[in-house]
Amino acid sequence: MSKARDSVRAQVRAGLLLTAGLLGSFAWLVFALYGVETLRGRLGRLLHPAVPAGLAILAVLLTFAWLTVRHWGKFFPGFLAYGAINAIGVAATGHILGPDPTPVPRLDGWLMVAFLAGAVLATVRFARRGPTRAGALAMTGYLACFLWLIADPRESAAAFGAGFALLAAAWVYDRLSGEGGTRRGPRQRPGRTPAAQASSRGHVERGAHER
Repeated sequence: MSKARDSVRAQVRAGLLLTAGLLGSFAWLVFALYGVETLRGRLGRLLHPAVPAGLAILAVLLTFAWLTVRHWGKFFPGFLAYGAINAIGVAATGHILGPDPTPVPRLDGWLMVAFLAGAVLATVRFARRGPTRAGALAMTGYLACFLWLIADPRESAAAFGAGFALLAAAWVYDRLSGEGGTRRGPRQRPGRTPAAQASSRGHVERGAHER
């Protein structure tokens, strides 16, 4: 009976967390769209009262995204893969699909496909093992590039290219520094070094022997 009760509680908790995540993501997107619309066409006028407010909103949203990346980072490759599928439609039609189609050169469309496909490959490692510090910053930077895309759809290829460059740089940095661990190594959270993880495991093992 106790195991059944614990199982039900775990399922309820998982459902509540999923609901909270979906609602939080929706609220994040709404505020992001508001911040982008506030800045649209006004970045050249920094003294305009709406510009500091819009920049502050986006800065808060990106900071929140960076702090919570270990929760949403696991879904990031799927989000990028969905974008790559849509980009194929953009490359085929020459327009960004939506209620107000925006003409895009077909070359830019295929560049979008390539950049998104590369971003998927670069983030699969982060999603599987948890993002490193460099990976967390890169994925947050990619969100900033996504906001750039919303502000000016004509710069789609440049925005996706910049985002891919951030993710690729983080991937290369982790490979060279060894921060991401080996293929079969332990999962590492952002901000935790391998030495800290080993020390933590040592404390757990000593506690188990004492008991």
